[in-house]
Amino acid sequence: MNHKFQGVHPPGLECGYYCQGTECARKCEGGRCGSYCSGEKGSQGHCAYQCKGRQCGFQCIGAMCAAECTGDRCAYRCQGSHEDVGTCGTKCNGLECAYRCEGSSCAELCEGERCGFGCTSGSGNSQTCAKQCKGDECGSGCVGGLCAAQCNGRKCAYQCSGVNGEQQACGSECVGALCAAKCTGAECAKGCKGDFCGKECSGTSGAGPRGKQGNLGVEIVQETLGSC
Repeated sequence: MNHKFQGVHPPGLECGYYCQGTECARKCEGGRCGSYCSGEKGSQGHCAYQCKGRQCGFQCIGAMCAAECTGDRCAYRCQGSHEDVGTCGTKCNGLECAYRCEGSSCAELCEGERCGFGCTSGSGNSQTCAKQCKGDECGSGCVGGLCAAQCNGRKCAYQCSGVNGEQQACGSECVGALCAAKCTGAECAKGCKGDFCGKECSGTSGAGPRGKQGNLGVEIVQETLGSC
């Protein structure tokens, strides 16, 4: 006798709890992995695909939005898009990593507590809001494309609203507490370290002033190319 299941048999405790989509908790493991999942129809609609951990992909409603997710509430309240490139919590790891993620791949390769918190980036791989982000609320309030790229630290690139594109990462390689706070320009806090580094930055390119060798020693020269 043939049977039609809403999803495959879960290997863990309440794995895919309240799942409503087609195979939306496929290959999931752990306590309530993919809890309240409501993924889309079809083979691409695995809402908590290969998810592991406690409430991984919790309240997920997008297609494959918690794919390969690991940790406690990884990609919490994810609302990712349908395509393969639109996986909201792809390879997400950590406690509430990509919390309230809404964009396509907006928490890709994210790690840490609430990494990419409040991320609302657009679709496509070039607009990954919290790509490779690490730390406590790294990229918090991020709304631009790649605006918290490779950021590390507590609320690094806080309230960033950078422009799309790899060359316009607002808080690129930022390290420290509230590094690049309220940054709005392209690469305006690149390579910045320390507390409130690049606070309310609105520059376009460059990392700030640099030294120039002169007769009386090193003279600090302010760049005029929109450096923050």
